[in-house]
Amino acid sequence: MRVSASSHPLRWAVVGLVGLALIAAPGVASAWTKGDTAPVGGISGPKTGLAFATAVAFDDQGRMYVADAVGAVRMYAAGANGDVAPRETLTGNATGLGQPAGSAFDSAGRMYVTNARARSVTVYAADWASGNTAQIKSLSGPHTQLLTPFGIAFDSSGKTYVADATGNAIIVFAADWASGDTAPIKYLGGPNSGIVTPTSVTFDASGRMYVTNIQANSVTVYPAKWSGGDVPPTKVLIGADTGLAAPIDLAFDYLGRMNVANLTDFECGDGTLSSVALWPADWAPGNTPPTKVLKGKRTGLECPYGITFGPTGLMYVSNTEGQSVLGYGTDVTISITGKRTSPTKVTVTGLTS
Repeated sequence: MRVSASSHPLRWAVVGLVGLALIAAPGVASAWTKGDTAPVGGISGPKTGLAFATAVAFDDQGRMYVADAVGAVRMYAAGANGDVAPRETLTGNATGLGQPAGSAFDSAGRMYVTNARARSVTVYAADWASGNTAQIKSLSGPHTQLLTPFGIAFDSSGKTYVADATGNAIIVFAADWASGDTAPIKYLGGPNSGIVTPTSVTFDASGRMYVTNIQANSVTVYPAKWSGGDVPPTKVLIGADTGLAAPIDLAFDYLGRMNVANLTDFECGDGTLSSVALWPADWAPGNTPPTKVLKGKRTGLECPYGITFGPTGLMYVSNTEGQSVLGYGTDVTISITGKRTSPTKVTVTGLTS
């Protein structure tokens, strides 16, 4: 189903902010050896129920959760592949979902969802039931400073970080925040911060914070312990050679390499402009080209939105116009012992590059 920019449910939240022509400037970008590579797994088709897939995440049991901008979160069985129906679907007025844009699980397995239109963060029990299930707590109201919450993540101490696209800020709440109109404990934003329409917030293994700035076509990085306010980034990835084109989400693979999903715009055409680009863990700041780029018709990428890595090391990308979550082979195979959020052992095999 092809969806025009004017009818896309997230257009008002993103495209209205950054314009409809978010095409990368010409430049030199290192090509992936097999850049136009077809997916090796994932879900797509009418049985999936997907309309506008946004965030994608996995729980500790390997089950896949996909946020859908129409007002739902769908859970698929571990190892789900092809045109499969969700095991559970969270939807209805009691859920509090209002164009869900981001999702994450805390250390207790509870699911947190950012709602772009509802200007809220809603939380659900680890064993939430399918249907119109109420949230167990939520953040909303003027004191929260939430305007258009998109990405969400937790630091090592359990504090909640929200990327707010309209507010041009990263908003931080205490680990034990109270439900309701709760004020944040700190806030990152301002002209020196480099934050411009942020859509995702992610932490690397050292606790440094990474932000995708969809309007600035940049990725900005901050120290593990920043005090709040207009803090400048410690390094920035920006420029024509980076190939960044409305970067909307990023994820680190099990070798610490940075993978960025480029939305490009909501008029994806035949999908050839959509891409995922990879940088080494120690990428140099500035106009640094990626080492690999996943791009082309065979990839199936159509307005990629969310990106994460599954239990076996596959890279999964949600596609808002493709009504799909597609999995791509990587150069590593992963075996995890214990919980994914706090594994007791991670074995990496099959590295070829």
